[in-house]
Amino acid sequence: MIHKRVILFLFVPLLGLSAAAQTPPVTGTSGPGNAFGGSFTDKQAVSPAARESHGTSASDFSSLDGAVQHPLEVRSLNLMGAGLVSVPDEIRTMSNLESLDLSGNQITELPGWLAELTQLRELYLNGNRITELDGRLTQCAGLQSLNLKNNPLRSISPSIGEMAALRKLWLSGTDAGLRLPAELWTLEQLQVLHLPEMHLQEIPATVAVLTQLRELCLNGNAIGVLPRELFTLQRLEYLSFGNNRLTALPEEIGNLDRLVYLGIFGNPIAELPPGLSKLKRLDWFSAWDTRLTAGEQKKAESWLPASHRLYTSKGIH
Repeated sequence: MIHKRVILFLFVPLLGLSAAAQTPPVTGTSGPGNAFGGSFTDKQAVSPAARESHGTSASDFSSLDGAVQHPLEVRSLNLMGAGLVSVPDEIRTMSNLESLDLSGNQITELPGWLAELTQLRELYLNGNRITELDGRLTQCAGLQSLNLKNNPLRSISPSIGEMAALRKLWLSGTDAGLRLPAELWTLEQLQVLHLPEMHLQEIPATVAVLTQLRELCLNGNAIGVLPRELFTLQRLEYLSFGNNRLTALPEEIGNLDRLVYLGIFGNPIAELPPGLSKLKRLDWFSAWDTRLTAGEQKKAESWLPASHRLYTSKGIH
């Protein structure tokens, strides 16, 4: 007889990491990465431009001086951490620009001409001082990836619903008074949506529209109940709502049979539903700092195949 055995790892979150960062290592859609503390697409969020800063192609530039000499040749421009307080006007002439990394600067607002860059597909603005997401950005009709993590956003225009091409969106660390417009939940082409630490108290039923969604991160909010509509998104591979106010995991979790990662850590959840046993592809289950008893943890061990990793704060004895 072959006995299945779940390997249980004792995992203690690293001190100093935010709720958004305390996520086991999954860096792609196929499986785990190599180090703790990263989220499913953190490497993507850093941006292709940053990873190609040494210029693997003649169209990739990592300095403004070099790019302005060949404006029509620039496809990718990495100005990450360049000490900028505004978006350089010289970029306006780079009409073939596809990927722009302005992360880690001191930019407070975006120029009105940004929408003139009609070939722009990826824009990385994480770690700046931008307070408004308005028409200057939402008019970038071709934009597919937008990273605005760690900006003190105070308002997001309802016109975000007009960004029909958007596939990936990262927001976090916004002003406590920010309210997400309902239109954000109508972006039907979204595949990646990360909204950690956004002061969310609920997920609207319109989340059902996001049928292409593969990754959803809602860590560090104040969500108490998960809508049934969430469990109709059967393309989901990564789902994390750590450090919220959930007291139960719905039986419908079993509908998400493509899940590779599930994070429920930091919630007062005391019982696991039998539907968890249906997640045959699940590789990572993060459940530390919950109220799961040793009996519930043993239940998870019996439900999950030997390839699964359980992360709890107490372990199974």
